[in-house]
Order: sequence, then C-alpha cells, then structure tokens
Amino acid sequence: MHEIYMYARMEKIFFTLITLLVSAFALAHTEEEYPFTVIVDEDFSGLTEGTEDEPSATPLLDDMGWVIDASAWKPYDNTCTKGWGGDGFYSAGGCLAVVNGFLNTPTGNYSGNLKVSFRARLMNQEASEACDIDILLCRRSKFIDYARKTVTLTHEWATYTLETNTGYYSDCMIQLTTMDDIQYLVDDFKIEHQVVSIEPPRATDAYELKDDGFTAYWQATADATDYLVSVYSKTPTPEESEVEEGFDELNVDGTTINATSPNCPEGWTIRAKEVNTEQFNSAPYSIRLKDDNDYVMTPKTDTPIKGFSFWLWVEDGDQGQEAATGEIRMYARCVHGWSVMATMKVAELMNKGELICDLSGFFDYLEEIYQMKVEYYNPAGDKCIVLIDNVAYEAPDAFRRNFVFEDKVISGKGKTEGEEMECKVTGLDPNTDYYYYVKARNEKSTSEPSNEVEVFDVSNPVALPATEVESDSYVANWECYNKVDFFRVDQLRQLTVEQDTPAYVVLEENFDKVSSYGTAESPEAGEYTLDYYSIDQYTTTGGWTAASTQFGDGMIGGMEKEDGYVAGCIVTPQLDLSHNGGLCDITIRVWGNEGDWFVVQGNNPLNYAGINFETTGWVETTIQLPLCTNEERFYLYSNNYYAFMIDYIRITQSLKAGEVVTLVDKSVEVDAGHRSARVENVDFGNDKSDVLYKVIAYRYHNGNEKDIWESPYSELISVKSSAAAIATPIMDRENRRRVYDIEGRQHGSALRGIQIMARDGKYVKVLRPAK
Repeated sequence: MHEIYMYARMEKIFFTLITLLVSAFALAHTEEEYPFTVIVDEDFSGLTEGTEDEPSATPLLDDMGWVIDASAWKPYDNTCTKGWGGDGFYSAGGCLAVVNGFLNTPTGNYSGNLKVSFRARLMNQEASEACDIDILLCRRSKFIDYARKTVTLTHEWATYTLETNTGYYSDCMIQLTTMDDIQYLVDDFKIEHQVVSIEPPRATDAYELKDDGFTAYWQATADATDYLVSVYSKTPTPEESEVEEGFDELNVDGTTINATSPNCPEGWTIRAKEVNTEQFNSAPYSIRLKDDNDYVMTPKTDTPIKGFSFWLWVEDGDQGQEAATGEIRMYARCVHGWSVMATMKVAELMNKGELICDLSGFFDYLEEIYQMKVEYYNPAGDKCIVLIDNVAYEAPDAFRRNFVFEDKVISGKGKTEGEEMECKVTGLDPNTDYYYYVKARNEKSTSEPSNEVEVFDVSNPVALPATEVESDSYVANWECYNKVDFFRVDQLRQLTVEQDTPAYVVLEENFDKVSSYGTAESPEAGEYTLDYYSIDQYTTTGGWTAASTQFGDGMIGGMEKEDGYVAGCIVTPQLDLSHNGGLCDITIRVWGNEGDWFVVQGNNPLNYAGINFETTGWVETTIQLPLCTNEERFYLYSNNYYAFMIDYIRITQSLKAGEVVTLVDKSVEVDAGHRSARVENVDFGNDKSDVLYKVIAYRYHNGNEKDIWESPYSELISVKSSAAAIATPIMDRENRRRVYDIEGRQHGSALRGIQIMARDGKYVKVLRPAK
C-alpha cells in the first residue's frame, strides 16, 4: 500500500492510505436503452461440503490461488478472461468461507454503471465482534483501485453493496480484502453493469512511413461499427511546464469569493465560498473548504502531469478528534475517466499545523493522469475546515493541435475485436511531425479517444551525383528534408569477381585505432549505457555500434552486466553476405572468462554460434554462420554477461566468378546543415572496383542523443560515372528503423535485443538466445 508524504515543521509524517472513495453512481441512461448485463451471479450452492459452523478443511484453491474444481461454481459472463481466485477458500455448506485470506471475482469488463451486492457475516470462530473489510474495484494489470468502500462485518448476515461507474472495459475484478486476519462467510454474490459507452480502440505504431505520409494502425474493438481517425501536428504554446497556483488573483469581498465574478485561474474550478486571509504559509489567500463536496480542481492537460502536491491546514473548529468524521479525497482523471487516488481522515490531520501533502510517489505506479481534484467530504457537517493553497504539479509543455483532419470515418463493419485496421494518410508537410488518435463509434455512443501515437520519422536522403572529382577525393551530394540531426556518407566498393575466390574478405578490423592503457585482464572501463552508440572513431570502417564498452590498447570489449543498463555488446556494420547461400566464415580473437560462452549472433535468431571458454584467456577460432543476408549485422557479446575483449575479427565469404560484391570502405559524418561532404584519400584504382557512395540520415528521438533513429539508405551513386544511380536501392525506401532501441529498458533488466525493420515494414525483434 503506497503512502502519502506529509511534511510538518520539517518532520516527515506518514499517513497510510485509509480508504478510497466510491464514485457517485448516477443512472444517466434508461434500462430500456441500455439494459443491465449480469457478470456474476453466484449463490455458492455447488459448495456442499461442510457447514456454516464447521466449514470443510479441504482448500478450494490451488497453489496459484485459482479454483481447483470450476464445475462447483456457476457460469459467469463469457467475456471474463479469468475465474474466481484469492486465498483461504473453503466450502461451508452452500456458502463460501474465507479464512485469513481474500476474494477475487472473475476478471472482465466492469465498465459502465456497476452494481455489486453480496451477503456476508463473521464466522463463529472469529473472536471479534465486528471487523472491517474493503470492497475494491480494481484491475489486475494496474496499480490502482477504481473504487473502494469499507464495510463492517458482524456475526449477523447482512447485505453489502457497491455502486460505481469507474470500471474499465477489461481486466477488472472485485476484491474483498482486509489488513487483518479474519474469518468470514460470503453468499449470494451478484455483479451486473449497464454498459453506456464503447471501449476506445488501441492505436498502434504507424507503418509505410514516407516523407509526405504514413499509414495509421489500430486494433478493432467489440461492438464498433465505425472508427473516427484524427491526424494533427502540434504547435507549442508559451505556457510554463511547472505550475504552482496560489489563488492570489481571486476576486474576494472580505473573505467571501465573489460568486458572480470569482476570477478563478484559467481552467481551474473552485467550489468553495470562502478564503482564509490569515497569514499562514501563503498570502494573500488560501481556499477554505468547509461544506460537503467543496473542492479545488486543476485544469485538464493535453499531456500527462507529473507529480502533485499542495499546502494543507486543518482547523479543528473547536471540536475534538472524536467528533471529526470528514475526509479529504483526492481524485485523478486518467485516460478512462475519474478514479480515486487516496483519502485522508480529517481527524488524523487536526493539530498538525502546516502540512505539505505530496502525492508524487503515486505517479510512478498509476496510469497517465491529466487532471487532479481535492475534495472535502463532510456529509455530517463537521465544524472542521480544510485550507488548501499552493497547488503544484508539473505538466509537459502545452501545445495546440493543428488538425490535418479530425474524426475521419473509417468503416468497421465486419471487423472482429483485436483485428488490425488502417487509414492511409497522404499530402503531409515533409518537415513536420504528426500524431494521431482513433475513436470507436456505434449507433449508441462514441468512445473516448485512444492513446495518442507519435509518428516519429526520419527524412529520406536522395543521393545526387558526385562533384569535384579529383584523383584521390570527391564531394558526395544529396537532397533531404529537415527531419534529421546528422548524416553519414558510406563509401563502398563494388567489385565483379573475375575468378572463384574461396575466402573473399568482406570485413576486417583489428581495432588498432583504440589507444588505451588497459589490457584484457585489467581493462580501461568505459561508461555503462542505456542504449547502443556509434564506435566508428575506433574502427577503420563506419557503421559499428556498441553498448557498455571497455578498452585495451588495440582492443575493445563489453563490460560485465550492471543492473539497469545494456549488457556489453559490440555490433558490426551492415554487410552484404547474401552470396554462397548465405554461408560465411568469421575468424575472431576474443578474451573471455572461464565457464563463459562468447556469442556471435546474426539478424536471424537461429543464425548464431558460441565460443566456449574452458579457461580464462584468449581464444582465436573460426566459426561458420549459414543464414546471412544482404543486410547482415553481427552482435558480439557474452552469454553470461561477463566482461570480454575483442582484438581482431575477419569475415570472409566464398564467391564465384561474375558475382558482384559491395563492401563499405569508409564513412564520413556531417551535421544536419550539410547536403554534401568531401570524401578524401580515395584509391580509385584499388582492386579494379568501382567507387560508390550512399547516404543515410539519423535523428535523435525528441532530442535524446541516446535514442537514435535512422532512415533507409539512399540509392547507390557511382563516382566514376558521376551521373547515374545504381538501379536498385539497398533498402526499401518506405522503411525506417530505430537503430538503438533496446527491448526491456523500462524494467532495468539486461536488455535482450535490437529491433530491426523487415521488408514488410514491421519490426522484427532480434533476441539473444536463451541461456
């Protein structure tokens, strides 16, 4: 259970969550139009063993907390994905005994107007005269309670109810739980709901990205007949991201807020009649919450807020703690609507003086929050008064949506739940970033918008003929739109093999450019990283990347795994290894630890080999990999995430006479302002090969230099001919890929692979083999 941090006179006081508010249940739709559907109707008549006085000693649940014999339980709604569960279930002669445990109802769609009822009493074996239990509406996959109600059980049967409209369309359940070990009986458990809205779709990443368009994708939802797609760009507004509202500009007559013209801060809602003018923490005013349901509510933001705190003072109103029954309730507006974050008993805050209530710790565990409300629940009319001031939170910079189109209708007829749907978008500005969301619709209602999808893109470079061609240099040229941070020009050699060559060298690297005091046994440590980064400064050819590196003189390697970072790994440039049926030879000299396996992993998860270290030290060996392609990369790492060092690597392939080989010879990087780059020290007579170049664009994701996306390669340009492009591009120009986005980052675990874009425009995760 999370805690609210309260600060009083420089001392930290902790108030544990006491209860959560049950949202008001309002039947806004007629039952004729929206009939109630039964989710659960269980009378436990199938539990025949034992009696109420002497329940059976045979557990009804397995070790995982699920019902062992489902045939003894009545059917529940067929949309539920999980059945009854919990802890401490026993049969009690037509009812259920819960002994020192908890109860979970079947998991499913609990959206709309929800009604829950059941009968319960304490067992005769329970010594307490009365015990509190909580009725929770929650989701299995989210750390949040959508509703909570505390009820008191006695030794007499009684009916308990919960009515709310804060449930979700999937993954929801009712839980009966308590902080204490108690024994109680449950019977006649019924859950029904009136579904009054349709579930929002789940928008997924866009594909078929072009400079002037893309295809938006989403998953169909149940009961939708149409989908409404909105595409837009964003224009920042000058609003500050850090908000602290002291309500200093309110229009006040004495201590009364002017009801006709209150002059509330823009977007804020204040349901209170008075302010406090005494000079506590703030000047000139603090909001005085006095009557039942007085509240202060922040504006709704377009982007999720981060953290939330406010200044708080509770006046006792000349009454003791025993007479104070009110609560301070804090609501959070998430994607699906309002939910309760926490409540605090007013009686426990009396005589504490000035407090800062900080709810920021909750935000790491809850879904995205766009609005907050602090409300005084005081139905008994207590004399206590709650003062609120200096409400603070952080919201990412606000923006204005510039719609390309809004609510474009796409038919959903004939689509089943979960089926992929699409909308092609064209005619966009190539220099602008776009976003989209989708709503579902049927004849009765329209859903809330789906999650927003950012269509992050990298502009396509278009290579142009070389200019200023000299005996040992030339200028590479290209055109490109502006969604780019830097370019790389790769010089290549294209050779037609004149005779069969059994071991043509495709890549050879000795890392002699690494200058370091380190050795394999005592390396110079680098920096642990969250992503892969370029190491071209240490190599003779461009395109190398790595993570969490260490160094020795003339060698490079990976550091031992550190929690929260990418394990050490070295990645070769992209290579054309499509000849010889995809079979290539890799000779490598590598240092490793006793008992480790050093892995050489290709793009295909099945294309890998391991080098065993029987003792700590150097091993030089040649391995074969059979499933290589014309866009191959090799990932070099320790299977056990130990430290390793590489001194040398050579990749060869058997070629036949007449085959054309394309090899990267050198690389040049320039920043986004350039559309040309001089390539020097070119040997035009080398190996009777043609000199060519291609251009690739890179872009930092939202300015993060450790999250780099790359464009497809441009066409190949022949420098000798200087006029014509080679006919076939290296890569389908509709494809993009994120070069250094590593799976598993958010969990702080060893990150297992790199996402590679396949020809059909879908991501393929290249994972390390299991240990």
